[in-house]
Amino acid sequence: MRLKDIECPNCGAVAPIAQGEKEARCDHCGGVLDLFQSLCPECGFLHLAARRTCIRCKAAIVRACPNCREDNWAGLERCSHCGRPLDLLEIMSQSRVRDTRARLDAQQEEVFAIKESEAAQSEARMAEYSEMERQRLEGIAVRSAQQRRREQLLLRVALLVVAVVLVLMLVVSVLPPLMGQ
Repeated sequence: MRLKDIECPNCGAVAPIAQGEKEARCDHCGGVLDLFQSLCPECGFLHLAARRTCIRCKAAIVRACPNCREDNWAGLERCSHCGRPLDLLEIMSQSRVRDTRARLDAQQEEVFAIKESEAAQSEARMAEYSEMERQRLEGIAVRSAQQRRREQLLLRVALLVVAVVLVLMLVVSVLPPLMGQ
């Protein structure tokens, strides 16, 4: 089995690396690369220090044999200790679960961001509507005050007209008898 093309840490050449049990050999320089806990079988990232999971894609680098519980490089098809075939379907299933979980997490973050954005927009609209309502009520109050002033003015004018008419009636009724004397 050949792995993905990776950069050999010995010669720096980008070349395919043939797989052995727990090590691989560079086709270019013949350098030996320890695969166990260092090379990610998913993305091909070479870790300089031993790791159980890839820092780039979070895939498992080491997995335990279901038969003998011996740790094996995740890219092996058979256990290096007991020779039992390692379950590739399990790896595929875990990868699918990880991808689904990442997709769901991303969707959840997107929903949260949309909710926050909509809440901010809703608050802005509510503030705008509140300001419009305040201005509308203020306009109603101004128009009501103007209407009351007009009504009071009209009442005063009406009272003045009534008073003038009464004075004229009084003058007309008192004046002829005074003229006849």
